[in-house]
Amino acid sequence: MKRIVLSCIIIALLFLMQGCRTNEIIVDEYMPDTDTGYEENDNSINAVLKMTTDEIDKLLDMTKREVLSYLGTEYEIVRAGAEGAFDGYYFAERGLTFIFFPGGFTLEMLLGYDDIMVEAIGPNHVEVTLEDGSSFRAYWPSEDTVWSISVSDNVEIQGVRQGMNFEQIQEYFGAAEIIETWIEYVIHTAYMIEYQIGSGWYRFYSFESDGTDSFLDISRIMPVFSSESSADTQ
Repeated sequence: MKRIVLSCIIIALLFLMQGCRTNEIIVDEYMPDTDTGYEENDNSINAVLKMTTDEIDKLLDMTKREVLSYLGTEYEIVRAGAEGAFDGYYFAERGLTFIFFPGGFTLEMLLGYDDIMVEAIGPNHVEVTLEDGSSFRAYWPSEDTVWSISVSDNVEIQGVRQGMNFEQIQEYFGAAEIIETWIEYVIHTAYMIEYQIGSGWYRFYSFESDGTDSFLDISRIMPVFSSESSADTQ
């Protein structure tokens, strides 16, 4: 029962995290040299910033330390995620806002009490022993890792920008089911189409059924729990 409660708590945390300035780019081992979409001598943050899903994949696989090493330290901390519950690292000149996980949270904080034992069993897994003696293995990164990326309106990913309607998005990303959902509160009915591409979920939301004025959230496909027999401890 406690495992179910813990699962619900962490899944709720991760749902909340679905929210919503750099120095000159220094190319390193993390990302290839690619066209940024800027016109020559155009340094306006309103310029079209072209990216590929491969580039997004590389960002999703980075730790916070690697993101800051690549993009630099000219960022602004903004409120991000549902209800602005999390710190977002906003790089204005790239049009990208990052939320990192665990981002200062601990399993003890999520459970609300301290009498549990958490033991690292690998770089990204821990063994959790509850007060009744039961235990399980959980995915828990040893350092902050990219959880989600929000994009500005001028970021174009393989022809797609937020603000497009669902029909326009599907012309580039392919057919997708329109799902009725809600945002922040159940009374806020919304609609969504989603795509699993590489390491990420690309979810386009709109308050209109045709996707008018859509906005995009990209989240890393990240396991929360692993069974004791299958947890990857390498």
